[in-house]
Amino acid sequence: MENTKIYVMVNKENGARVECTEKFLPEWLARGFEVDSTRFGNLLENESSENGDK
Repeated sequence: MENTKIYVMVNKENGARVECTEKFLPEWLARGFEVDSTRFGNLLENESSENGDK
């Protein structure tokens, strides 16, 4: 797995927090989330699995 830019997002209305890659950034912004910070690394294996297997 490569070193990926991860966006830490927060919804200020309800306090929910998520992490996503740039690919999904527009979708989270459309849902009312804002970028709180960024980091470089990997998402957890079960979060990035395409088929949902752990």
